[in-house]
Amino acid sequence: TRPSYGILKPLVPSQTTTPSSLLRKPIAYLAAPFTDKATEPAVTAVAHHDSDVQRRFESWPDVAPAHGKIQDSNYRQYLESIETLVREAGYQTFLPHRDVNRWGERELTPSQAASECTKHVFESDVLIALPELSLGTHYEIGVALGYGLPVVVLLSQDHNTSFIMQGLGSLPNVSFVTFSSASDLRERLTRALTDLAAYPLR
Repeated sequence: TRPSYGILKPLVPSQTTTPSSLLRKPIAYLAAPFTDKATEPAVTAVAHHDSDVQRRFESWPDVAPAHGKIQDSNYRQYLESIETLVREAGYQTFLPHRDVNRWGERELTPSQAASECTKHVFESDVLIALPELSLGTHYEIGVALGYGLPVVVLLSQDHNTSFIMQGLGSLPNVSFVTFSSASDLRERLTRALTDLAAYPLR
């Protein structure tokens, strides 16, 4: 059964449902690499003994390691240009790099990051992912698929992704958008989102 977070919008009219809520725009969660694009690595220390490793794993939920900041303006603009395409297709958007931790200005513990990002995936209607080799983005895709959300995977010819990610296109609720240029991305992503818009909201 799905988690009972009490955050999903109703699919059918009820006593508390208004016409405006039924006409709401679908919400798209935009998942993309963070740590690999940040100025500082998420964890820089190396443990040398088993006891050190155990202590580090036990302390991670309670500490706020320096997860870095995304200061590359080109990368920020790149993500926000994708967001613009999604909005132009009729979707509301949620960009966690900006909307959860303000591009790294807001420090989060691993447990806080996992909890908040998972919550917002559950609140969304579709997940749009630029996976590359990001572990976090792979996790968010897995959460979305397990929850039954449609997933649009953006695969740039300039970046590699994981072996298993390449195989997700065989799943019925996963759409691949491969692209080699900004104009290519605009055309193919817009088409994929238009196709998704034909389905009812969750």
